Amino acid sequence: MAALTLLGMGTFLVVCLVVAFRLLALACRTRALPEAAMGAGFLLVGGFGYGLIMASRAALDTAPHLFPWLWGSGLGAVNLGIAFLALSTWRIFRPDARGRAVLAALVLGMFGGHLGHGLSPGFEQLGLHGPWAWLGYSGRILAMGWGSWESFHYAAQVRRQQRLGLGDAEVGRRCFWWGVGGACAMGIFVRNGIAQALGHDDPAAAGAAIPTIALGLGSSWAILRAFFWKERRAAEPSTGA
Repeated sequence: MAALTLLGMGTFLVVCLVVAFRLLALACRTRALPEAAMGAGFLLVGGFGYGLIMASRAALDTAPHLFPWLWGSGLGAVNLGIAFLALSTWRIFRPDARGRAVLAALVLGMFGGHLGHGLSPGFEQLGLHGPWAWLGYSGRILAMGWGSWESFHYAAQVRRQQRLGLGDAEVGRRCFWWGVGGACAMGIFVRNGIAQALGHDDPAAAGAAIPTIALGLGSSWAILRAFFWKERRAAEPSTGA
């Protein structure tokens, strides 16, 4: 079961890296904030954050003196990556004063919680310990949920516009799948938090591994659909001659 869990999370991390490089390459051409922010977010969450967190779990037995540095750095990278994703959510879907307030609150929650977690009780233990750790965790959950909700909301708007012969179906479809991918990733956070609260944080246990694998693969598939998959348009009917 541990090998399957590693496969599910590994697939998710590889997809994050592939999408990150594509978006960052696009940002180099467009010089646009949304592409740069999303690319940086995927790179930090998938490339650095979860990579360091997985390394920290291995260090518990092999190099315990490195564990606090790996665990703390991994959480910090995930927080920073999700902050960049939240920045893209604000810029794309909610570029107004209310969106700025939501973004500021989420970023303060994540980084305030991370700083407090590092000071008390510190990063010597794996998991969420103390109110500061739970504050940062809550910020991550809410930031992912915000991005998913805005994506679904925009996709629904596009569908309503299409009934009037307006709207871009491709944009709506991509927003929908990005919402699905974000919701599945948020589900991994929620599952981990519930397990921590109940004191059942064994990632190799079937009750933990099965939903993690399913959500990781589901998120990977949805993210690929959002950023790589292009639907074929129906062929125009021939008028004949």
